[in-house]
Amino acid sequence: TAPPVLDARFADLKDKIRPPADVLAAAWERLELAIAKEVAEIQEKGSAVVPTVDFAAIEANGGRFPAATAAAVRKRGCVVVRNTLDEATAVAMKRETQAYIARNAEYLTGYPPEQPQVWEVYWSKPQGRM
Repeated sequence: TAPPVLDARFADLKDKIRPPADVLAAAWERLELAIAKEVAEIQEKGSAVVPTVDFAAIEANGGRFPAATAAAVRKRGCVVVRNTLDEATAVAMKRETQAYIARNAEYLTGYPPEQPQVWEVYWSKPQGRM
């Protein structure tokens, strides 16, 4: 479908809020430099650019990330928390989740659709125990 045709007041508003071309160009240049810096850091560090923390460190800090980890999470927008479950518990939860998927596959969405490897499973019993 075609996008709706907006009346002239929207074009006028766009003209009023658009920054001058030189301001926009300077902002774009700053953005490109910032992205280049981040790309270089990611290329240098590889997967180590993603912050990681041991669950025990969170427990020892009253249930909060240690300050350095919290800063890294704010910068990267993600974190890997290690050692949250012992292996036996993780394996049992995986088996229970696999059984749930087998019983309910016709009601679940998975990708790729032809032979799903990733399932959209929310609020299963193992997930609820987390």
